[in-house]
Amino acid sequence: MVDTVRTLSYLLASVFQDGQTAGISANDMRDLCVTTASWASASGRTLVALDVSTVTTGGTAVTALTAGHRTAGGWIKNPETASYYLGINEIGTATGTSSSGSTTFIAPGETYVLAASGNAVSVISADSSHAFSGMGFQ
Repeated sequence: MVDTVRTLSYLLASVFQDGQTAGISANDMRDLCVTTASWASASGRTLVALDVSTVTTGGTAVTALTAGHRTAGGWIKNPETASYYLGINEIGTATGTSSSGSTTFIAPGETYVLAASGNAVSVISADSSHAFSGMGFQ
């Protein structure tokens, strides 16, 4: 697979269209990651590894990124091989097993884009040893 840096206008007009319900390929996601990384490095941003990348005990939230580790945004991905949804909360502690309040659940294979904020990011899943990936931008 060739990774291609895309312009923001191309990504918004051709890949991630408003109201789109299907058609985003794995390569499109790779291009988004490569493009985001190039924006981060070009603007002097620092890529921050997740502080925690596994929900160790099902039903118990973990802090994926501590406060201050995503001041310029970031992303979290639930792997395609996951059996359960992954809950993400950007303003408090993630709870539950389906989207409710400030916790949003994503299906296996989906990626959640984090807003720029000084807040921590909390993650939860129904199963134990649930790995996920991502990074914060500073």
